[in-house]
Amino acid sequence: MLIESLIRLGKPFVSGGLAPAMILDQVSDIREQNAKTFLSHVVIVEADPETKAVAVEWVRWVQVHIEREGKKTKEITYPDYEHARTAPFVVPAGGAPTNAQGRYGIPTYIFYEKHVDAFRKDSVEVENFLRNRLKRTKDGDFLVPLVDELSQRIHEFFKATEFPAKEKAIGLLVLAIMDGRGTYRYEPQGYAPRTGWEGILTPSFLDPNRVIVADLERTVDRFWESKIAEGEEKGRLSGDDAVCAFCGATGEVISAYSKAWNWFTTTWVGPLATELPQDRLVEGVALCPDCYKALTYGSRVFDRLTRPMPLSLAREIFAPASSPSGIKQQRMRNAADIPTVYGGVLPLPVLDEWLVDPDERKAFIQKMSKMMGQDQAVFESSRDLHLKTLTGLEMWLPDVDESQEYRLMILYYSGDPSRADIHLRAVIEDVIPSMAKSVNDLVREVYEESEPLRERLLGPDLVDRMKEFFLSLPGLLTKAYGPAHVWMTLASVLHGRPLSRRRFVELAAARLRELTSQYTQKLFDIRQEVLFDLVFSDFLQRYSAKLAAKGAEVPMRPWPEMLELLKGSVDHPPVWKDVEELGFASGYLLREFGKRYFLKANKDYLESRVITFGNQVTPEVILKYGLMNLRTHAARHHISVWDLEKLLGSLMAGFLEHKEGLRRDSDAFLAAFWAGYCLNRPDKKTAGDEDDEVSEEGKTAM
Repeated sequence: MLIESLIRLGKPFVSGGLAPAMILDQVSDIREQNAKTFLSHVVIVEADPETKAVAVEWVRWVQVHIEREGKKTKEITYPDYEHARTAPFVVPAGGAPTNAQGRYGIPTYIFYEKHVDAFRKDSVEVENFLRNRLKRTKDGDFLVPLVDELSQRIHEFFKATEFPAKEKAIGLLVLAIMDGRGTYRYEPQGYAPRTGWEGILTPSFLDPNRVIVADLERTVDRFWESKIAEGEEKGRLSGDDAVCAFCGATGEVISAYSKAWNWFTTTWVGPLATELPQDRLVEGVALCPDCYKALTYGSRVFDRLTRPMPLSLAREIFAPASSPSGIKQQRMRNAADIPTVYGGVLPLPVLDEWLVDPDERKAFIQKMSKMMGQDQAVFESSRDLHLKTLTGLEMWLPDVDESQEYRLMILYYSGDPSRADIHLRAVIEDVIPSMAKSVNDLVREVYEESEPLRERLLGPDLVDRMKEFFLSLPGLLTKAYGPAHVWMTLASVLHGRPLSRRRFVELAAARLRELTSQYTQKLFDIRQEVLFDLVFSDFLQRYSAKLAAKGAEVPMRPWPEMLELLKGSVDHPPVWKDVEELGFASGYLLREFGKRYFLKANKDYLESRVITFGNQVTPEVILKYGLMNLRTHAARHHISVWDLEKLLGSLMAGFLEHKEGLRRDSDAFLAAFWAGYCLNRPDKKTAGDEDDEVSEEGKTAM
């Protein structure tokens, strides 16, 4: 269950040992991408009940740097996290963001342009804003008597203040009431706060000799109390009958239907126990306070470990794998018409006992913090794993080892969680990190060693043009098995389960059949299909031999070996062990004869003599129109074929020997035929190679 995984993900954080500053980084929104917008205008209301003085000022908690990019300059804004932790906040993820939502641990409220306009208009608008939020704020009642005074002062401040014209008038309103009951206190100017446990909100506006210090530990306590209060809105139970649905703890439980995780919200009626009223949902799914905290942590970590999949890969995943023209049309579609697919990689501890050790727990938390990008570490260690090749997601898994004390859960979804509109596409559980690294290394190894093949088929100038595609395991699997099978096959690879070769060959043959009808115009496309066919076949062979639990199906011999075998056929007629080798050799021979035929007849042999009248490339067509008529056409045009006689003879014998296999595996014959045909090229491009003319249409493919 996904919610259980999030609780497991959050438990290391709940188990203790983290400084309050780090907890606030995790459970609040101060490190979210859009947080810096709110931190640009922080309005602080300092109220000293002892002197009854009130001051309202605004400050910036961002730093702006000018950076040059060539001849242009641009402004880069960096949030000031040291200050932001003293007034943590949560940005509403759904509903009307301008309304009071959820619960507030401390009186820190975000405001929008709509609020600013209202605040300038009338103090009553400020009063309504404050009253609606104070009743949702921990210990907010004690501020209620001050609302009239604070509203008037805030109204006057906004009326007299203009934020920079180029900036949106949105920000953060902080009520620093200095009566000792909140999280702020005065300290003398020059006070050094304890790192991680305290922070300076601002120098006092009322007394220049003092600063306002935030107690982050109290802030965290209030933050959690507010989260617990959110859960209690949907029900709370106490006593021996109150049992946590996940850890079995008894005594006190609250509802899991809350804002702890926006996927498990009452906005979405699907998972709700429909017979229960909103305030008794605790009777459906109940959590103890620790599991509730862990769910809150886990959901925050989940959000930060989630990335959008690149558009180029999303195009591949939604493309019809059986049709080259369909793939091409998909690549030309407007980006807005393609659903955004999000994915996340979550490391989950195998056993809770592993996290009892403080050192183990700290190391695990540091690993997740690095994944979330909270540490600006440079991932260059050989033990770090870049997850883009495996998952399509721009993420790193730091410090992969063989301990196997945690597993990876990979999740893909589309939709808009803030609207409870979620389309869960795949959940891949229990991936061993070392296995993921082995698969990653294998994909990269296959690509690196395919360079001679890429150069032979595409030419030296285009040798890397498909690099991104070949270094994407989801992209490879989509084309090999089709969009409907991509998640299933990805899970199979990451668990070391065997993959079907037949399905991959069937789709490769289907694409080649479509291209065959215009093969002279689509020859570059055919070469790319051949390239994919041979590269993926190599991956499949190595994966099956090294990583899969079941033995590999043995494909034809590697293409360099096949070429050497065919070049030596002048003296030693080869023997074909299967239909793939027979197809490869047939393609090689027809291409070799086609070169000579073109010089004499100025026509393409395959197009003019073999696949005429709508013929497809099938074993029967190749045998009947290509091989059996070869000597006839050679004699008619005075083409010397003495060096091809033994090869032709062995092929004729091979067709008889593999008659049943050809009927059963015509797709394998077809794919291998085009491989042999396209690979029969000179080692270097020379003038007069008719098929070295690459169509512009072909260059745009893949």
